[in-house]
Amino acid sequence: MSNSRRPTASLDDLNRLISSARNRLNKELTSIAEVVQPLVVEYFNSLPHETYEQKKLVAKELNACVASIGLALMCPKTGLTAYLVADPGGNKPESGRFQLSVAESSGGRKRSMTSVDMPPIRLIPFIDRHRRQNSWAEEECAKPPTTRSPR
Repeated sequence: MSNSRRPTASLDDLNRLISSARNRLNKELTSIAEVVQPLVVEYFNSLPHETYEQKKLVAKELNACVASIGLALMCPKTGLTAYLVADPGGNKPESGRFQLSVAESSGGRKRSMTSVDMPPIRLIPFIDRHRRQNSWAEEECAKPPTTRSPR
């Protein structure tokens, strides 16, 4: 037996509600970023990061720390959300270097900035971490119900 009741809200109503919620979440995460950024900068700059192995550990811990509260690093060169990574490349593989990795529009990633020392840390909201999945959902919701693909 199918449910023939018509919804009282339209898809446009739902999209407006979701957009409003995302805006509120973005504002709240921006406020959180402003509060925690000085402490994050101080703490992670104080950790040893002279060797490649130390850089790997710092990068892993920093990424996990900011992601756990819905934030990300911002690449100062591109303005995009970024992950901090350690790379053994360069003239001194034993000391390694830090790099910021940003998403490309093609879906891949590229290294946008390289530094032997800790790069500048700026925190921003990271609410679009599942953007590719959301894009699929938005496309599916725009289709008439009879043409939607099962997921």
